[in-house]
Amino acid sequence: MGYGIVPDLTTGKYMCLEPCEHRDCAANRKDFIENANCKICGKPLLAGDKFYYCSSEDFPDCDKNDKVHYVCEIERIVKERTNK
Repeated sequence: MGYGIVPDLTTGKYMCLEPCEHRDCAANRKDFIENANCKICGKPLLAGDKFYYCSSEDFPDCDKNDKVHYVCEIERIVKERTNK
């Protein structure tokens, strides 16, 4: 299971800093600005944070772009396995 790293969107490296019509910029804004809170703890994912896209197997109300902090997911898995 591989994780992603939240990009720093303030540099202009991954998307335009000004409003634009680029599909990639719109996708980054939607994925990391509009939908940037962890599904487990509710806190925002910040630039440099490791994350997973959540699975509908683990979170029934999960949208395909919902994310969880790497640490939150590891803690959830450990807790789930030790409580069985």
